[in-house]
Amino acid sequence: MSNLDFRPERAYEGTAEQRSFVLPVVMLLLVLAAGAGAFYYFTQPKVHYAISSSTFSRLDHKSKALALRLNEEPCNRSVARDLTQSLATAGEFAAVISFVNLTEAKCGENDELWQSLIIAQDGSSDFTGADATLTRVIAKFPNSSKAYFQRGNNRIKMKNFQGAYDDYRKAIYIYSDPSKIRYKAFEGMANAALKLNRPCEAVSILQDYVAFDNLDRRTPAVSGLMRDWQKQGSCSDPFGSGKTRMKYTHGASGILLPVSVNGTIGQMLIDTGASRTSLTGSFAKRAGIKASETDGTVVNTANGQTWVLGGRAEKITLGKASVKNVPVFIQNNSANGFGQGVDGLLGLSFLGNFKFTLNRGQLILEPLS
Repeated sequence: MSNLDFRPERAYEGTAEQRSFVLPVVMLLLVLAAGAGAFYYFTQPKVHYAISSSTFSRLDHKSKALALRLNEEPCNRSVARDLTQSLATAGEFAAVISFVNLTEAKCGENDELWQSLIIAQDGSSDFTGADATLTRVIAKFPNSSKAYFQRGNNRIKMKNFQGAYDDYRKAIYIYSDPSKIRYKAFEGMANAALKLNRPCEAVSILQDYVAFDNLDRRTPAVSGLMRDWQKQGSCSDPFGSGKTRMKYTHGASGILLPVSVNGTIGQMLIDTGASRTSLTGSFAKRAGIKASETDGTVVNTANGQTWVLGGRAEKITLGKASVKNVPVFIQNNSANGFGQGVDGLLGLSFLGNFKFTLNRGQLILEPLS
């Protein structure tokens, strides 16, 4: 039996007729689509150099408008700045780097783009590029504490620990008021010192941080780090040692006691409201303490803000209580800055290393537990 074809002949003929009709229609649609595509291509504004078309397609409406505006104003600095910020926020790091390079080649140096460029270089782990950009920033803005701090962070990632240490120190030094510098700067510098195998120096760095505000900054976490690093480097105790009880005239206008600074005896007022121990210039000189801009800060006085030099005492002793490596302020005047016969103020950079009690004519100092 032959195979049977169950399809009606009429149906077969109808299919052939449809095919002869569909082909021209398809061709017409293709032509129309190509025309529409060409029309769209030639009528849409193009980005000449700023960013790639693929990046452009991912941007929001506002960012696209910025990019297109640069076609007409390719060297508009504020538009270029806003676009790099948008690109960096969107995580388009490669686009930021390319855009800044092309824009500066076309229009010249534009420092308004550098912060976004640094973000992009860091985000894409181009730490060498970020270091070069930050070096440009510092060359143009040598008093930018923020730039030194950023480069210090970047150099830690590059494992350039000496460079990072130097940058953190510079950031702290040039800041207008080091007492307001955040913990991160001191912590970064201390960690760089640790990487350089200098744990005792790391302890001193946190001592400086604490000395600006002993009550609030001597947290359990900071104290714990100082203890750990002290043990690691077999350093001298960063806190106070020894106990003492000293009498003073109860009800007097001030508590004036003999204090040894580097073995030199001076008469100093007990000042529990002062963050750092301060010395007259003449007494600091007698005690062998060299004044340093690096350890200075801005302080508020009755006559407004003024810069006070800093220094470091190898050892301060009151009775049998002592603290080593104590940061101090040094007054600009040579003598009598605190009153006749007064050589300085004993503040919390010393007292804060103890449990201290003032009780009816008796000062009691005991080591912190």
